[in-house]
Amino acid sequence: DGIDVIDTDLSNMMAPPVEATESGYPVRVHSIRLWTDSGGAGTYRGGLGYVAEWELLRGEATVTQRRDRHLLPPWGLLGGHPAPPCRTELHRATGEIVTIPSKQVLHMRAGDRMVVYTTGGGGYGSPLARDPEKVRDDVLDGRITRAAARDIYGVVLRDDKVDLNATAALREHLRND
Repeated sequence: DGIDVIDTDLSNMMAPPVEATESGYPVRVHSIRLWTDSGGAGTYRGGLGYVAEWELLRGEATVTQRRDRHLLPPWGLLGGHPAPPCRTELHRATGEIVTIPSKQVLHMRAGDRMVVYTTGGGGYGSPLARDPEKVRDDVLDGRITRAAARDIYGVVLRDDKVDLNATAALREHLRND
């Protein structure tokens, strides 16, 4: 499987520790977590991206966004699925939600929240060939949803165990569709 939340040699940015960010700026980082279902499905699943949510606590700020993969997702290979594209949302204190394109300068006010979704990697090989126990482990680890296990990987879980007969039948059905 791919490596989760990987940074490449071509990046010129690094995420500082949350504590340093919160002590140096009037922001609160509400969460940084793996983005479930953000790795492309495949025999070998793409690594996951993350979701980060932070809030401006006081004053105003100018934010420059320079990101990629908002329109063109990382592709899969040899039957693997692409990862979902990145997205960025500005949740205004007024309740308005604004979708931010990959490149933009924007202004935030106290109480506004930025939610950033970074894409994962594309999958390699058919998801229907992935070991059903690995699919189960991915569900239990929160890397993929039960819906993705069933609808994309063709794995049927009952009481957190793989139903091998139902999985074989579902995979055959999905292959024929």
